Amino acid sequence: MATRDGNTDIYAMDPDGSHQTRLAFNGCYVDMSDWSPDSSKIVFHCNMGPDPSAGSEEIYVMNRDGSSETRLAYNPASD
Repeated sequence: MATRDGNTDIYAMDPDGSHQTRLAFNGCYVDMSDWSPDSSKIVFHCNMGPDPSAGSEEIYVMNRDGSSETRLAYNPASD
């Protein structure tokens, strides 16, 4: 994860830090992320509110290349 342009997004890069590619850019504050056991997916926690301490915190999953982002939870409370 990296904070750029006021958002916390998910990036992939080579081990030396080169070839940085933004994988998730959906305007949310990402504060947790992790790889699936087989490394094919990334799960992350996203807060869609303008203030990370407020708003709807939801769980998303996407492919390792950032495609097919899917929201897993639809709950007005934090997930």
